Amino acid sequence: MAIFSNQNFVLHWLGSSCAQLGGFFTLLALPWLVLQQTNNDAFQMSLVMASFSLPHSLLILFGGALADRSSPLKLLFFSRACFVIVMFMLAACVYLQFTAIGLLCGFGIALGTLSAFGIPASQALLPALCKPKELAAGNGILMATNQVAMMLGPLMAGWIIWAVRAWLFSSAINEQQSLAIAFIIDALLVSLSLILLLNIQTREQPKANGSVTNLVVKGIQYCWYDKGIRLVLGYLMLISFFMHGAILATLPIISKVHLGLSEAGYGTLYAMTGLGTLLGAGIAVFTKPSPHRLGWWVLICDGVSGLMLITLAQTSHLLGAVVTCLLTMGLCAGFIMVAGTTWFQQRTQADFMGRVMALLMFCILGLIPVSGTLAGWLVSHMDTYTVLHGAGVVIALAAVLGLLLPMTRNMGSISPLTAQSVVSLKLLSNAEPHGVKQP
Repeated sequence: MAIFSNQNFVLHWLGSSCAQLGGFFTLLALPWLVLQQTNNDAFQMSLVMASFSLPHSLLILFGGALADRSSPLKLLFFSRACFVIVMFMLAACVYLQFTAIGLLCGFGIALGTLSAFGIPASQALLPALCKPKELAAGNGILMATNQVAMMLGPLMAGWIIWAVRAWLFSSAINEQQSLAIAFIIDALLVSLSLILLLNIQTREQPKANGSVTNLVVKGIQYCWYDKGIRLVLGYLMLISFFMHGAILATLPIISKVHLGLSEAGYGTLYAMTGLGTLLGAGIAVFTKPSPHRLGWWVLICDGVSGLMLITLAQTSHLLGAVVTCLLTMGLCAGFIMVAGTTWFQQRTQADFMGRVMALLMFCILGLIPVSGTLAGWLVSHMDTYTVLHGAGVVIALAAVLGLLLPMTRNMGSISPLTAQSVVSLKLLSNAEPHGVKQP
């Protein structure tokens, strides 16, 4: 691909790959740590995981505004540098066995806050590195790599933790202390990404002026006045609420309790979602689905994912069935991510890019603290079957209803805001007029 001749993109790609791979080490180790010390309490596990997501709900829009107001590259570097420091502190606490639930939630809030600024900065950086015609390929490569990390990260983390405890230091450290290695590896990989970021040079991009709060308000107004973005974001928020909360609360329980897997087995199982998403992202890159057909693809993929949740609820004790469901859901998610992100970036004007991408992440991840905690409480008081089956039915019905409604199934073909519309609606705040471009 020609995009690999773009040195700045390659550096961003490699840095993001390191950071994402490390993140999945933590994503595997943290819920396992909580389950170990709470006797498989799904509610407490969901509380700790929700603490990581809570700052996304509160701060990610401000992170997007800062990315538009300042340099996305500098914001990304600062957030990752602080992330490394906090992650080393978490690893030390785990090794020394200072792991009270309240302390883990505190670390979660700190790390989630840094991610709330880093994620929109990373997404807003891509258009400053690539030409418009390279965006689809760039998004596809980044997302496909993320799914490779999602596949390899948990797989490597599970087996490394198991090997450290079983072979290397079995007499020196206990099961909980061995989980510290996952957090150390996460910190080291993000440190490597910082070195790569130092060598990136970006093109000059228009910057928004004004207070951060005012920029956030203008960004929300921009998404509201763009009927296509408004419809897609509203739909994504509904589906994500039921999808992510259910998976967050049930997958560790299915792995540890229903299937009796170790950390290595849980990592292998989690990797199946990454493998499916990698396949879906690859299909989207090579088929290049038309933006005008976005609604059809999203609704069909969500309908299939809803049916897979229902199947998973009924077959959670069968390893083969669980793997099949996770692979299929991952494939659908990967296809939607590449097609959807490219659609957003192509229709969004440059000086709104950070805020729109932040609002997109908010709609996907922002309600996880609520949905994850609620799903964990339901699992504790009912069972995984009820949570998965209920979520699957809601998602499948929403997808079918969307296919029946012309506006919803054709949401990808709704015309975007023009430069003149942005000016007339006074969405620029104090930004320079030349910052607006025709989509």
